[in-house]
Amino acid sequence: MFEGGWMKPPELDQFYSELIPQLPHFSRTRGRDHIFTFASGMGINLFRRWQEFIPLSIVLTPETELFNDVPYVTEPAFDTWRDVAIPGLLHGAEVLGLRAG
Repeated sequence: MFEGGWMKPPELDQFYSELIPQLPHFSRTRGRDHIFTFASGMGINLFRRWQEFIPLSIVLTPETELFNDVPYVTEPAFDTWRDVAIPGLLHGAEVLGLRAG
């Protein structure tokens, strides 16, 4: 949603904060059997209150290291025992640049 320009980060935070309590099976395992995808450069930190709402859920993300574009992020959110690293997006020009080099 963020990547497509649909929502700004505060709107995204509010959206997830309101959506997650409505998920019918989420409370059964406190979200351990739920998967969320955060594919932007900020990863799960786009959802500022993720630690309050989905700390046990699995996250698919290309961001495994600390992306500190905002001051409130001080520790990487990626957990090797919980999350899954996925390939990030490469634009066509980047791919052509790799082939030329």
